[in-house]
Amino acid sequence: MRNTLYYSFRKTFAYAIACATGAACVLGCSSSDGRPPAADLDTSPPSNTGTTASAPDASADAAADASADADAGADASADSTSCTSATLLGPAPLQELGVAGDAPVPVGGSIVPGTYILEEMYENVDSADTGPTGYFAQKNIALDGNNFVFVESEGTRSAMQPPVVTGGTYAVSGANLVLSPFCPSAAATRTLGYTALPPTLMFFYDDGRREVYRLEP
Repeated sequence: MRNTLYYSFRKTFAYAIACATGAACVLGCSSSDGRPPAADLDTSPPSNTGTTASAPDASADAAADASADADAGADASADSTSCTSATLLGPAPLQELGVAGDAPVPVGGSIVPGTYILEEMYENVDSADTGPTGYFAQKNIALDGNNFVFVESEGTRSAMQPPVVTGGTYAVSGANLVLSPFCPSAAATRTLGYTALPPTLMFFYDDGRREVYRLEP
């Protein structure tokens, strides 16, 4: 009896000592492999504190700058590509007509963005020279924002020149449209008098010629 009580007391005392060190108590209430139950584990990452709070803002700024650079690069690429991918529109080359009288004066106006196709050409001539002039052309111009792509082919009925494509930016100055080509390569600015009467757009040249374009639906 004394031995039984003695060993029982030793076991209880040893268990109490182990609990005080934090080892045996864990073993006594844990799973058989010595690890706490999975449900009790906190696998969430530590939260950012202190100076790291400013890091997301810096990253956002950097991302915004990178996005802006990418957009600028995409725009430049699209404009450059349009100089090689643009084609002539419209059914066929048109012949210019000589008309008597004074040429109308360009008045400018608000330009509706879109693609315009050449549909009439005139040249102011003496009354004795009215009628077909023998000059043929097929042209179209796309205007979007402050960008343009101009496709032009000129010649005679039997010999039309290959299309010439230019692209770049444009600006309105009074009743003038100022074209600043940069593709396929940079070139001198080109100034055309214009009158915008949607859906038509007229261009005026210094030699008394004028062209009438119609906005494509």
